[in-house]
Amino acid sequence: MSEDSEEVSREMDDHRPRRSPRSPGRRAHTKKTRLYRVALAALGAELFLAPQLFGGVFSWTIWAIAGLATISAITAAWAVDHDVGEIRMPLGVAVLGALVWTCIQAAPLPCGVVRALAPTAAEDAEATARLLGEPAPTMCTISRDPAATAEEVVKGAALFATFVAAAVLAAAGQRKSVFIVIASAIATLAFVALAHTVVGLREVFGVYRPVHTVPHLLSPLINENTLAGLLTLGVPIMLALGLREERNLALRVVWIAAAVVTAGCVVLTVSRGGIAALACTLAAFALLSWIRGRSERRFGRNLLAIGIVLVLGGGLGMFVASKDVVSDYAANDMRKIELTKQALLLALENPWTGVGRGAFSAAFVRHEGTFKRAIYPENIAAQWSSEWGIPIAVLIAAAFAAALARVLRRSRSSLKLAAAAAVIGIVIHDMFDLSLELLGVSTIAIALLAALVAPRQGRERDAAETIHVGLKLRWLTWIAAALAMFAVGFIGPRLPNAAVNFLNEDLTAKMQSGDRASFRSTLERAVRLHPSEPSFALLAGAEAARHSDPASLRWLSRAMRLAPGWASPHIGAARVLVMSGFRDQALLELQQAATYDSSSPVALACWILQTYPRVEYALRSAPTNENRILYLDNVASCLPAAHPAAQPIEAEITRLDASYPGPQLRRARAAISAGSHQEAIAALRPIVTHAPSNVDAVLLLGEALIGVHQPADAIRTLRAGERYARNPTDLVRMRARAEAARGNAEQMRASIDELRGLAGGSSHLLAAAMLLQANLESTLGNDGRAVAAYDEAYRFEADPQTLVALAAVAERLGNRSQALRTYIRLCELVPGNAAYQAERNRLQQSVSSPQFP
Repeated sequence: MSEDSEEVSREMDDHRPRRSPRSPGRRAHTKKTRLYRVALAALGAELFLAPQLFGGVFSWTIWAIAGLATISAITAAWAVDHDVGEIRMPLGVAVLGALVWTCIQAAPLPCGVVRALAPTAAEDAEATARLLGEPAPTMCTISRDPAATAEEVVKGAALFATFVAAAVLAAAGQRKSVFIVIASAIATLAFVALAHTVVGLREVFGVYRPVHTVPHLLSPLINENTLAGLLTLGVPIMLALGLREERNLALRVVWIAAAVVTAGCVVLTVSRGGIAALACTLAAFALLSWIRGRSERRFGRNLLAIGIVLVLGGGLGMFVASKDVVSDYAANDMRKIELTKQALLLALENPWTGVGRGAFSAAFVRHEGTFKRAIYPENIAAQWSSEWGIPIAVLIAAAFAAALARVLRRSRSSLKLAAAAAVIGIVIHDMFDLSLELLGVSTIAIALLAALVAPRQGRERDAAETIHVGLKLRWLTWIAAALAMFAVGFIGPRLPNAAVNFLNEDLTAKMQSGDRASFRSTLERAVRLHPSEPSFALLAGAEAARHSDPASLRWLSRAMRLAPGWASPHIGAARVLVMSGFRDQALLELQQAATYDSSSPVALACWILQTYPRVEYALRSAPTNENRILYLDNVASCLPAAHPAAQPIEAEITRLDASYPGPQLRRARAAISAGSHQEAIAALRPIVTHAPSNVDAVLLLGEALIGVHQPADAIRTLRAGERYARNPTDLVRMRARAEAARGNAEQMRASIDELRGLAGGSSHLLAAAMLLQANLESTLGNDGRAVAAYDEAYRFEADPQTLVALAAVAERLGNRSQALRTYIRLCELVPGNAAYQAERNRLQQSVSSPQFP
């Protein structure tokens, strides 16, 4: 029976004889309704809070979301009645099966069994025991990262609990209410993100500043791809809810406006996958409306609403973020496709058992990872196949597809079609970007899926039972509540202290403190929890090297085997070897490190060459692959021109590539430092002509042109270079200097405004832009503006030197009172600084005893 038929049946129910308000049946019905309302409120609280809790990116937030899911499952189990409980849901069994398999992957099993099923996992456990000086273990895990898989057990229990809670409510006649809760939760997230932008917050909720990124649209979901995926999920639901509101025009406008704003936010994230997924989702909604719609009128209405969302939401988002969107698409970054390919190869290496749910990062680092480390393959098929194994991944995907196909085959409801389009859209999104791996997103997605596929109580049950197999919903609900309570109560409390990031920070702090016993204790715990994690072996090697412990090389060798593409273990080994007098072996390790990364070994190489100034050391440490010229160029840049190895290195670079610009740039830089700007210009002009995208050459040429009083030519050169630069910050800074040298204060300030826009909310970059403006205003004689710029720079970043400069300009203006207040503030900020106190005392005397001309 379709949902439209269900609505007709409910209208007929309204005309049937009703029980007496005092009858036991009526009281039981009222009590049951209240229980379902409590269950809906519990699910709503979970779905609203899950994305706001940073999406579950931190271990403590996973624990919190799982706790909310447990409450949802318990209230659903309390509320479930006989009719609803008899419904069978094979998809629920599939979700339970995925959770059970994840538990098996994390559970200790006899090492002989694991060696037969997942030999690499057993080898890692045995190698860890040998490094710790312990006997070979008798129990191992299929997962290469048992602690990460235990975290996935908690996440899986939360998802299973959310699934059955939403299914119970949908089967009990609360399907539309669940959809409203989901749409409201996503709309709330969109408005929270916009509020952060409008208010100008640089921290999420004013308390957490993103560490590794500066998102275009700041929200509790820091990753913009994740944010775009979740927002895309909500747009068709909001549209359908608005289209169904035929009596309440105001509510219809609210829902469609929410869809427009949410779609606009997807574009503002500048996520290519998110924008593409939004287009696919709305196209799927239009196609399903055409295929399954009851009339041309409905299809036309839906198509009009979709057009409004695309034109208003997408158009407004493109207007605001057009430059970033265009540049992101123009970058044509295909790394994710290569990452997916490598992840599928990992799945083929472990086809039956997988590497363990959540263990992708630890396992994949053996295949790829030098500069950046892949935490997820950002492809849902590769993720499931590599972590669960191919058979389990195929079975779960087949169960999802079958349940979705059944809904599409039978339903004509616009709300169900919108939900189906949303599910299709999030799957398309996660074929290219990260989204569902975060618990805060997947809880909403799985609640939507459960509400979509759950049969209606009574009216759909008879037909459903003829084709459905699996456990009854009543049993699934109680199983979900029990598993969620176990996961939250026994595994959840251990998650924060077992996370890789926490253990890395703890080990680093203990290494720096020199507490070897405490370091060893934490290290043993870390490598048992994460036997395939290379960062712990790297830290162990570094700590042992600090104390001249011969175990250092054993730990570093282990890190090399776990992460064969990392340069860091080879650099650590080279440092140990050179300090032990084995310089030849050290040079070989440096060469291997430079093979992977041409820049990270340079500091050690330069120290070796400064300590042992021998030409052959530079050439012997250079790699033989394509990184050779880059490595030699980096080494040449850190050596003084008079070093014995400097000229031979330059000659080797020229031999490898006569057109390579490195030697010319160094000569030009030396000429500028010596005041020979014309010589620098002569060396730089050919480079910029043939390689206008060489930012270093353009910057040096701009500086040289300013030095010979040709700022207009410098500005033209810099603007031409900006067209090729992905990050033109340094070029814009130099252009501001050129505008000031030309005496054009207004254009100089316009360049500073561009710098502020490029800062991306970074307080450090904003402070640097204002300091530059203050210095340039001062050179132009605009001391009043310089004081204001210094003051604003200090508000962005509290640097005492900024206040020193502010006080100097204020005193030059004759404002000794402001200079005095500034030094009083400096003395409060840096108590005991004799220089600041002396200046404060001098200014106090000057202010109290003014000198008249």
